[in-house]
Amino acid sequence: MIVTSWDYIIENFRAEDCLAVVIRNSDWVIEQVVTAEQLASRSFHVWLRHENDHGGNIYISMNPLKPGARGRTRQDVAVVRHICLDLDQGGTSTLLRILADTQLPAPSYVLRTSIGRFQVVWRVEGFGIPDAEHLQRALSLKHDTDCAATDVTSLLRIPGFYNWKYTPPHLVCAVRVSNPIYCPSNFSVESHLYVVPKPQIPGSRTTKGSGRPV
Repeated sequence: MIVTSWDYIIENFRAEDCLAVVIRNSDWVIEQVVTAEQLASRSFHVWLRHENDHGGNIYISMNPLKPGARGRTRQDVAVVRHICLDLDQGGTSTLLRILADTQLPAPSYVLRTSIGRFQVVWRVEGFGIPDAEHLQRALSLKHDTDCAATDVTSLLRIPGFYNWKYTPPHLVCAVRVSNPIYCPSNFSVESHLYVVPKPQIPGSRTTKGSGRPV
C-alpha cells in the first residue's frame, strides 16, 4: 500500500515524540527539533513543501529524541523505534535479497528514494541503543548496504517529497509491507558473524533555520 507523508508520520511516531527535522540543499542546512504532532500539522507540511519545492531535501530522525534535546547524538536518543537500512548500491537485487532473508521479518516499509536506491524500515520495540546499532551494522555488512547509516541517530527521507540529489528530482515513495511492531527475538540473524567497526562519520556544519510557520 502506498503511504503518504502524513500517514508515515502518524503510523511511526507518537504525538509527543520529539524528532529532528533536517532540510538540506547545496548551500545550507536547517535543523529543528519538533514533536511528531507538530510535524504532522498542516502548517508544518506547507512549510516543508515550500522548502522542498525550492530544492531542499527533507529528512527526519527515525528514533525520537529526549524532550529538550538540542542535538542529535546517541545520548539525545530517547528510545529506539526503528531498525533501518539504506540501500545505496545493488539496487533491486539487494532489496530482493533482504526481502528473501529468512532470518529477518518482513519490513514495515520500503522507501524508494531514487532509481535503484531504497531505504528499508522495521518498526520495533524493546531494543537498546547498542543492540540496535549492532544489528544494523551486522545487516549492513551481510547485505552490503550503507554502513555509514547504521547509527540510531541516522536520518531518513520522508515519502511524498522530492529527492533533489539527482536531475530530474525523484519523488520519494513508500510502500507499507507489514503491520506488526517487532522485538529483538524476531531478528534471528547471527549478528556475531557480521562484526563491523562503527563508522567514523565526518561532522557537518549546521545552520539553525528560521521561518517555520508558528
